[in-house]
Amino acid sequence: MKRRLVWGMAGLAITISAALIGVGCTASGPPATFPSKPITIVVPSGPGAGQDVTARQLADRMAKIAGQTVTVVNKPGAGNAVGFAYTLEQPHDGHTIMTGNRSLTLTPYTAGADIDNTKLRGVSKVVTDWYVLVVNASSPWQTLEEFVSAAKSGPTSMKFGGPNVGSTTHITTIEFARKAGFQAEWIPSPSGAEAMVAVLGGQVPAFFGELGETYGNYEAKKLRYLAIASPERLASLPDVPTMKEKGIDLVADNWRGLLAPADAPDAAVTKLDAMVKQVVDDPSFVSEVETSRSSVAYLGSAEFSKEFQRLNEEGKQIAIELGLFKQ
Repeated sequence: MKRRLVWGMAGLAITISAALIGVGCTASGPPATFPSKPITIVVPSGPGAGQDVTARQLADRMAKIAGQTVTVVNKPGAGNAVGFAYTLEQPHDGHTIMTGNRSLTLTPYTAGADIDNTKLRGVSKVVTDWYVLVVNASSPWQTLEEFVSAAKSGPTSMKFGGPNVGSTTHITTIEFARKAGFQAEWIPSPSGAEAMVAVLGGQVPAFFGELGETYGNYEAKKLRYLAIASPERLASLPDVPTMKEKGIDLVADNWRGLLAPADAPDAAVTKLDAMVKQVVDDPSFVSEVETSRSSVAYLGSAEFSKEFQRLNEEGKQIAIELGLFKQ
């Protein structure tokens, strides 16, 4: 009897141990602690673009908090679809996330990009940037009025560069040309950074750039700002007029944030969001963002997820209203 009791208790102990090992560590579930391996931030645009800048500003700081390497991987192309697909091809465990901006909620409808935004959830909204009309510093246009006059009287349409047909930059350009009363010709580039290079090189006359990604070349006097699409003049750029004060009713900005697969574990997303919140509360990060003339615009995971899906629906309506809707 005693031997049978001992063996029975041993069997019970083995069963309990097996059950405990399985808790929080199933083959398909998340590990007991997060992160348990390096984190990858996928950027669906090229190096130097606004999303890339934000990802790299976050990566090193998040790595120190997480105790794991945080790597930025650029996957540009197809109106954000390449980066989107790559992100969803990786395990949905929170260790691979992606950056997003306003274009991500437009290109599925304006450019037919193969993106289903319902498969994404917000991690954190991080920063926002106002759009500014940019020309080469050696161009003949000193003011917005001179630029618009040239666009109206030129023998051909005024050429604009920017990333992706149907992107936020493209939509902003269409709205500007329509409200200013001239025709614009779109010259697409893989990223905003490459569109800026085209303006710097004289291949394209102008583009709407995000303030954060253009400011370095503006400060170096390689680019000229003709007008900014903010509601009022910025204290940091008191000499740059707004579109509205010049009689063009255009306000446009571009947020940047982090997104994860919709079915990523809640615990992982919560931890990632907490890391980002710690970063945006760091005065050194705020100073770095503001030095490049972007603005911290943090939203937590729950609120950002709601805003992201609202903007997704809004993007569809904008595409329909402008006659650009594609499926």
